[in-house]
Amino acid sequence: MKTLLILLLTAGVYPGFSQQPADSTLDIRTLVSRHQYAEALEKLAKRKEDTFSIETFNLMGYCYSKQGMYREAVLSYQSALKLDSLNQTTLSRLADLYKGKEEFIKAHTLYNRLSREDSLNSYFYKQSAYCLYKSGLLPFAIPLYEQANRLNPDDEEVVMALAMIYFEQEEFNRCDSLLDRSLAGDTADTQLLSLKAKNKYYQKEYDSAFAALEAVFLLGDTSLSNIRLAGNALYALNEYDRSISWFERIPAELLEKDEYSQYMMGVSYRHLQRPEKSIAHLEKAIKLGISDNISFYYQQLGLSHEEKGEIDKALIAFETAGTYKEEGILDYQIARIYDYYRDDPATALEYYKRYLDSRDSSVQRAWQFSRQRVKQLAGAGR
Repeated sequence: MKTLLILLLTAGVYPGFSQQPADSTLDIRTLVSRHQYAEALEKLAKRKEDTFSIETFNLMGYCYSKQGMYREAVLSYQSALKLDSLNQTTLSRLADLYKGKEEFIKAHTLYNRLSREDSLNSYFYKQSAYCLYKSGLLPFAIPLYEQANRLNPDDEEVVMALAMIYFEQEEFNRCDSLLDRSLAGDTADTQLLSLKAKNKYYQKEYDSAFAALEAVFLLGDTSLSNIRLAGNALYALNEYDRSISWFERIPAELLEKDEYSQYMMGVSYRHLQRPEKSIAHLEKAIKLGISDNISFYYQQLGLSHEEKGEIDKALIAFETAGTYKEEGILDYQIARIYDYYRDDPATALEYYKRYLDSRDSSVQRAWQFSRQRVKQLAGAGR
């Protein structure tokens, strides 16, 4: 009966008021169905307050909320709760009102009360979980989302919310399991497939990530983020030609302004030993650059110039990279230029030592080579 009441209220159809004349109630229903909320409130205001029922207060709260009169709506629902503190319609509408005004803790309190009264209603668990999540209380939100999912596994909002939480918490296996169960019932859900692809990508299962994305594209979803992810997956699989071809699917007017895609195409062309193309795209990425990656873009540009035999430009690119971010590996790159192209062992030795002093041994081959080369150059200088 309570569920029926909510449905009637949602549709703008309200049950009769036992203490009010039938024709008056019918008039108010008609006004509400026509969205004439001010007129409905005028009729309600003419009634004697001591005859107000729960339904009357709920109707007033509904009309006030539709008029944007938040305080009055809250007071109306609170008056209804004084008559019946567990009325599902009142609690649900007041909770929704609090949620809409981003008073999430107040909303959670009411949704939580509703879930205790109706423990098989997944909606209340879902809303309660959402309010806790928005309040920054993630550990408390997770079990409520999980309960909502157990009660209604087909609720895509719950699946997406819970899967995203698992993903953000790097619980990739739990995310996979949840998505697979949901996709078993709906293999054409592009949102779930996109998240599955992202989850697989972060597990370094690049083949599986790309397979999920192909399914997404076949279903008509060609969003920029998915095209980028497909290009990234193919790049990680060392399929540089295919990676470039996917980035080229981005509409030209967007691609020209897309810093990240220009960078990825640039490094892909460098792997394909096509330095001219690599330089062109990396220079575009640098011109567009507003991220923290400018230093790295210049490093890649320097390597491409070096491969093309443009040593002066390579040196300038490496030095410019250092103005954006000081990194030991840049000293190594500059040392190589002076060592192998400039025939300047003294300057090369200085930069090799600076690299070793940085203690940046993340690139083991460069680190070991530099240690060996310092011994050689230092010995030759004696």
